[in-house]
Amino acid sequence: MYQTFSGQLEPQDCRVLFLAGRTYYKNLLPYFPHHELPLSGLGFGKRLQYLKKGTAISAACTNVHLFFNKLHRFSIPFDANDIPQNGLYVVFEKVEQGHGKDRIVRIGTHTGNNQLRSRLEQHFLTENKDRSIFRKNIGRCLLNKLEDPFLKWWEIDLTSRDARKRHSAHIDKEKLQQTEQEVTKHMQGQFSFAVISVETMIERLLIESRIIATIAACAECKPSDNWLGSFSPNEKIRTKGLWLVNGLAAKPLREKEVNLLSAKHLF
Repeated sequence: MYQTFSGQLEPQDCRVLFLAGRTYYKNLLPYFPHHELPLSGLGFGKRLQYLKKGTAISAACTNVHLFFNKLHRFSIPFDANDIPQNGLYVVFEKVEQGHGKDRIVRIGTHTGNNQLRSRLEQHFLTENKDRSIFRKNIGRCLLNKLEDPFLKWWEIDLTSRDARKRHSAHIDKEKLQQTEQEVTKHMQGQFSFAVISVETMIERLLIESRIIATIAACAECKPSDNWLGSFSPNEKIRTKGLWLVNGLAAKPLREKEVNLLSAKHLF
C-alpha cells in the first residue's frame, strides 16, 4: 500500500508513485529512492487512458475484497463437511491488507467434479509438496529466506516412479519431512480462507481467472514489507503479491460484472 509522505516519515521510507509528467517530478527523484514511474514515456492521452483503467480496476478489486471479507472465514484445520463439493476458495494471510480489508493472496478452484474439499486438504493438511504448488511455493520461500541449500532438493518433483528412482536415494528424508512440517505449521498459522459454491467447471475457471487478473492488476493490492513471498525465487510472486504465477494477465473484472456475479450468487 502506498503511503502519503508526512512529517513523521523520512523520504527514503516511502514508496512513491509519480503519475504527473516528468517536469513535475524529475527534481524529486533523488529524495525518493523507492519510486515508481508507470506513466514514463507515455503521451498525455495514454496517461489518461492508463489512469481511467486503473481507477476501474481498483473499484472492481475493492468490491471483490468487500464481498469475500464478509463471508464465513475458515481457519485451519477445518471440517470438510462445512465446505461445498464444488466451488472456489480465496485465501487471506495475516497482516496483509488491501482496500482497508484483509488482502486476498490466492484464488483457486478445481477441475474435477466434487474436488474442492480434497483440493483444500492438499494445500493445508496433506504434507506432500508435489500435490500442491501452493505448499511448494511456501517451502521455497521458507528455505530461500534462510539460504538453506535444501531448496534444490525441495524443487524436485517426486510424483513419477522414474523421478523417485533417480532422486530418492539422494534426498535427506528427515529434512524433507521437517520442511513439510514447517510448511504446514506456517500455513495453518498464517492463512485462512473463504469459499463460494460454483457447480460447473467452466464457470469456476472463468471466475477464478477474472478475479486473479483483477487483483494482479490493482495498484492498491501490494504486499507488506515483511511478506514471506518477497523471498520467492519467482519474480511474479514477488512483484504481484499473490501466491500465484498463472493467469495474472487475463482480462480483469469490471465493477458492474462484480455486482452482476454477486447478484447471481456466484460470489
